[in-house]
Amino acid sequence: MASNLEIFEPIWKGLSPEYQSRIPTPSQANMAQIGVIISADDYEPIRNEIFDKLINLIGKQKVWQMSITNPLSVFKTGQMSYGDTFQEIMSDVIEGQTFEIAEQDQFKKWKNNVYAAYHRVNREMFYPVTTELTKINRAFMREGGLQALVNSLVNQMYSSNNLDEFLYTKRLIHDYYHNVDVPLAPAQKLQVPNPGTPNALDRNAALAFAMTVKGLVKEMAFPKTIYNPNGLMMQTQQNQFCIMLRTEISTVVDVNTLSQVFHNKKVDIEIPIVEVDTFGDGMENVVGMVMDKRMLYIMDTLRTLRMADNARNLYRNYYYHVHQLYAASPFVQCVFLENDPALITP
Repeated sequence: MASNLEIFEPIWKGLSPEYQSRIPTPSQANMAQIGVIISADDYEPIRNEIFDKLINLIGKQKVWQMSITNPLSVFKTGQMSYGDTFQEIMSDVIEGQTFEIAEQDQFKKWKNNVYAAYHRVNREMFYPVTTELTKINRAFMREGGLQALVNSLVNQMYSSNNLDEFLYTKRLIHDYYHNVDVPLAPAQKLQVPNPGTPNALDRNAALAFAMTVKGLVKEMAFPKTIYNPNGLMMQTQQNQFCIMLRTEISTVVDVNTLSQVFHNKKVDIEIPIVEVDTFGDGMENVVGMVMDKRMLYIMDTLRTLRMADNARNLYRNYYYHVHQLYAASPFVQCVFLENDPALITP
């Protein structure tokens, strides 16, 4: 755990010269004295700025201390800076025409086979925490108190959001699988060999499972219309593949087995393998997915931390706001790997 001095010194250096002149240069010996100084009413603006900087510093640079992370954060695709709607445009192939000299209308209107899907911001949440101002003052008096105090606040906000992002991502996959308006194509569900369980491993079946997945990847690398709900002619490049497996399957069909199966002597292909605990209700027979990484759109539209003081009761509220867009493309390729539900470990 970082000392009070290690945390406070860069904060002090970032203060304005006016504020720096009112607070002694921090040292290991005077941290308690600084706590007494900034607790005075006359120092409220400085105290507010210091603690806000502490929250942001530890929140951004010490996130490894959070108790909960999002195992599916690899699918987050960045920031959407403007608006609340994302338009996804996809062009399908067109039919070539035989050239012949004839009296035909050169101004005939042709169908362009361009499709669009519109996705809107669908997650707007905030995470509130409260800290008493007296606790802020006392944090300066105890070595390690600053980090312990701020971590307790940041841990609540960031961990809670990370958990929700994980659950929202699984819900997104669940809704894509069960979508009745744009249902899956038949080929998007593939029966795969059951490799057994960690307690009853069938090595031959595990290898057969891996070979089936390899064959599917090879198929999806060619132009196909059968692996997306809209029947568009799509192709997934090798660097766009991702395999998602339930943990009990990845334990049996380990990463090494899959890596050996996918090893190419000419080109070293690295297909990321992401683990998930479950896919949710109604998907008990789904043990994994082979997907184009561009299938999921998870974009931040707003991420900000705000605070408000309660002067009557001497406490401060922090509000961590997170607004995001969660969407699944109806155009790119994705195949769900399924087993007999009776043979799957719950």
